[in-house]
Amino acid sequence: MSGVAAIARVDGGVADPALLRRMMDVLAHRGPDGEGDWVSGPVALGHRLLAAVPGGERDKQPVTDRDGEHWLVWDGRLDDRASLIAALGADAAPLSDAELVLADLARRGADALPALTGDFALVHWDGRARTLRCACDPIGVRPLYYHWDGRRLLVASEIAALLADPGVARRPDEATIADYLLMGFRDARRTFFDGIRRLPGGHRLRLERSGPVVERYAAPGAWPGAAYADEREWLEVFRDVFTEAVRCRLRAAGPLGALLSGGIDSTIVTATAEWLRRGRRGPDLHAFTLVLEASPAEDREALDALAAAYGTAPRLIAPGDAVGPPAQEALLECGETPHHDAMPTAPLLLAAARSAGCRAVLTGFGADELAQSAEDGFLADLLRGGRWRRLAHELRNNLDAYGGGDRGRALAMLAWLELPPRVRRGVKRLLGRQRPAWIDRGFARRVDIARWLPPARAARCATRCAQATAAAVSGPSMAFALAQMDAVAAAFSIDVRHPFLDRRVVDLFLAVPSAVKLAGGHRKQFLQRAMVGVVPGAPRRVESPEWWMPPRARAARAAADGPRLAAALHPGAAVFRYVDRGAVDRLRAAYAAGDDRPRVLLWHLAKLERWLERWFGAP
Repeated sequence: MSGVAAIARVDGGVADPALLRRMMDVLAHRGPDGEGDWVSGPVALGHRLLAAVPGGERDKQPVTDRDGEHWLVWDGRLDDRASLIAALGADAAPLSDAELVLADLARRGADALPALTGDFALVHWDGRARTLRCACDPIGVRPLYYHWDGRRLLVASEIAALLADPGVARRPDEATIADYLLMGFRDARRTFFDGIRRLPGGHRLRLERSGPVVERYAAPGAWPGAAYADEREWLEVFRDVFTEAVRCRLRAAGPLGALLSGGIDSTIVTATAEWLRRGRRGPDLHAFTLVLEASPAEDREALDALAAAYGTAPRLIAPGDAVGPPAQEALLECGETPHHDAMPTAPLLLAAARSAGCRAVLTGFGADELAQSAEDGFLADLLRGGRWRRLAHELRNNLDAYGGGDRGRALAMLAWLELPPRVRRGVKRLLGRQRPAWIDRGFARRVDIARWLPPARAARCATRCAQATAAAVSGPSMAFALAQMDAVAAAFSIDVRHPFLDRRVVDLFLAVPSAVKLAGGHRKQFLQRAMVGVVPGAPRRVESPEWWMPPRARAARAAADGPRLAAALHPGAAVFRYVDRGAVDRLRAAYAAGDDRPRVLLWHLAKLERWLERWFGAP
């Protein structure tokens, strides 16, 4: 992780070095190990360095070519240096990642981007063509934001750096707030701030006199390998590719951290890292686990198995530990966006990792998106194909893997989601449900809630299984989650690494036939079977959902939530510009009386209120 900032003018003016300095000051936490800048006429580039790999302190930027015509700032990790060196020649071997990338960009221009393997965000100035270009990796792990005012483009790793310019208006984006309240996002380019845009994963930006031109250069799914003959071959290839994805993320300056819950995803990542490190020299691996009062038994068993097989002894972090705030306060803490559902406990673990000297951590993030979307898409393929007996069997497998459920209700929901959006809108209109009762009427009219659509689907694939997976890993919800995870980790100057979102892993997973990917039941069986011998213990058949908690524990949680929710959703709260206060009060009363269903929505509202207070002050 590093911080990048850029200014480019098209109106004949010169870039403001004082503004670049303010932007870099805002990004200081992303790069405590060095800084550099370059200003020339209409262009200014800045970089803050986090030396997260051995020798990384030498990777000072911006970098330039011999002629001083090409300049680059780069927040990234290059995972396939050997291929790039082979293409550029032996003289390129001593170059840093940023220098290698710049050399290839100078040689091939934008055509170099699809060949880059790794997580990255970059800004490139081509002095010969007098053109500024930006790009993000195909998944969008490293964020890049921009603001265009008609004469000048500002670019930065974080939104706050763009707001260092007082000319950038600070206004909430109401369409994105509507998406957040309805628990889905439609446009990966939008942010919670009006006038500030995100460069989505797999996209590049080219600045022209008329403004920025954004286009896609890469999308998940282009697996270059052959189709393999049987399940055994697919499993072997996946194991090799995933192991390589973890290996690429093991290089660390100092100890390496792992966020380990004991769930399937983080257990696979941690076990693979330990397996790769066995008998080899490398950084120490420190695992960090959040202790919850009633963690699922299978998670505790996985932690015990890791300890027996590899000696992995995670540091157990209890809410309220000295390294971080209590869990409820962590849930409300927010950066440039309100918390994503996956993020509330991350600050507790990251604070512990930072106190242990870790500058990089591994996560299991992304496996849910790969596996769950594949399952949902596979069920949709069976529904569309009229394969009713197989559909009933697979629905039962799916529900059993989550601890039970109503098969009829699951089938109805599946059929509903497969209806065209226009049909669903018509049904809601007939039933009078275009607008949830808790949404403020005036706000609903302003953003036209009645015409709210689900996120756009990814490019058409051969099956709904593949299409649903491609949409999950490259869609707007993933973009928001990754951006927030990056921002939360950056606050601790930690480089966060997600092996399941390695481009090669994603492309291979999309290529695996549904019959292989979903053989042997659900709940990530393919992932587990591929890593047998690396991950200790037998593959799990069950993964407890969030609602597994016993009634007594849920009641205690509601009692603990009550005061915090009441404080956040007070009568003068800014969130009531968007939601109906009376309806929210009724939801709070229902939750306090034992109805657990409003909990997620209430915390969404509380998180939105905290974000509004932080960025826009009291109403």
